[in-house]
Amino acid sequence: MTVAPLARTLHDLARTLHAVSAGPVAWAGPGGQAYYRLTGHAYPELEDLSDGSGSDAEMLASALGWVYARRMEGLEGPLVVVVEDELGPGFAEALAAISARQESVLVVLIDLGRRYLSAVRTGWGILSRESSQASLQGFLESLGIFFLGSHDARKPERFEELLQEALSQEGVRLLHLLGQPAELSVEEGARSDQYHLSRPPDRPAWTTPVQSRRALPPDTLAQAVLARLASDLEQEPQAVVYWTVAEAPGPLAMLGRRCLRRSPGEVLAEARGAARGGLSPYLVLSARRLPEIFSQLLEGVDFPATLLVVDGGLQPMAPGLPPHPASLRDLAMLRMIPNVMLAAPADEEEARRILAGSRDYPGPVALRFTAAPAVGLGAPGAARPAPPGQGRQLRSGPSVALLGAGSTVFPCVLAAETLAAWGVQASVFDLRWIEPLDTALLEKALTCQKLVTVEEHLSKGGAGTAVLETLQRLAHAVPSLALTLADDAADLPAAGLESGGLSAEGIAVAVRKFLGMGEGI
Repeated sequence: MTVAPLARTLHDLARTLHAVSAGPVAWAGPGGQAYYRLTGHAYPELEDLSDGSGSDAEMLASALGWVYARRMEGLEGPLVVVVEDELGPGFAEALAAISARQESVLVVLIDLGRRYLSAVRTGWGILSRESSQASLQGFLESLGIFFLGSHDARKPERFEELLQEALSQEGVRLLHLLGQPAELSVEEGARSDQYHLSRPPDRPAWTTPVQSRRALPPDTLAQAVLARLASDLEQEPQAVVYWTVAEAPGPLAMLGRRCLRRSPGEVLAEARGAARGGLSPYLVLSARRLPEIFSQLLEGVDFPATLLVVDGGLQPMAPGLPPHPASLRDLAMLRMIPNVMLAAPADEEEARRILAGSRDYPGPVALRFTAAPAVGLGAPGAARPAPPGQGRQLRSGPSVALLGAGSTVFPCVLAAETLAAWGVQASVFDLRWIEPLDTALLEKALTCQKLVTVEEHLSKGGAGTAVLETLQRLAHAVPSLALTLADDAADLPAAGLESGGLSAEGIAVAVRKFLGMGEGI
């Protein structure tokens, strides 16, 4: 029986990789299935990550996360990534992103007639089929990737020698195996662009995190929580932080190699691999850059991970500039992540309690932070876990219920004290969790017969929307008022809660008007 060139090349490589004891191998497709059968499925997590990846770039990132986790347990040797002739546009960027790391990665490109040997155009060019080997080498080495040459895959007797030599080297390197050089049909030629090793014509500025010494704004709740988190995670050897924010990681840098700078585009896949390898990933994301990974978030964060989202709400893009449009809509985007638990802590101690209480959740837990100042100090020692999905009542009163989230909780408390001077006894509730909403807490708030939600977010998709959706589901109809940021908040430089009417005074004025008492204070 004659074996087709495609199957023979893949089979020969799988057999040889097994013979040389290559170690961890990420390989999707029929060749990978053959290899994993030969090895007796030695690394089932890595096998699942490879098969479940949507692209070669995602496979590479998730495999790197898994290898990072396993190296902490003593795993040695390089990571081998085998690509079956289908290099997508994102793969070159993924290779470039890892070339600067102290990691040993061997990429084996099986080239079955497509011939990734072309001259590279200026800048972010394209590799097509009509180039010389020298130009491919120059292109790869410009990315910091060592080119191990192009070799005839139809001579499997040389495979073992080639692979042993490639495995013995260090750094990120690529071995190009030339399979059957069959001519492409017209139909294949028309589709061949999707297989070229290419980069987009314009390199996005956000591809690699900026190495900046500028820290997050001082004296904010986010900075206080991250500083305390650094101390807490220092005692947790299984925790790893992925830092995707342009500013310097500040206190988290004390974690050393467990604080990794990554770009938003690669971080989810790598964190997935780290989680499958037994680590607890913490992802520090900027609300401004959520749109860049929104499609990935919608596909689901199907692993335990903590997302710490900074720069939310009215956080200005820079001193004197208005907030980013995405920062004003971050809750709406985060609420759409499947199975997410989304919290907006009011202070440092609450953030620690929320983190402690959600530690065993099998999916994504997201904490959202704005430019709100740090209020109070966290208690020493381990935090007392806050029950997942449960809010808290801070003040009782029959006249009206004020429901705050995050930065608006303490303004609600101060507004209630102001209203008390006018004979209005307001209850104050800290929602804590926006997904899932605490229905028992909401039922308690309904005894006031009038609800006011207050949040540092635009009117659509945030905490107020979550409350209204829950009321509708529970078939409750009560007078309600949603105090949110105005639609023109993105046009206001250096805007604060006062400019949005969300300060204690602004809340008190709005509540008096809502109750038919006029606006005077």
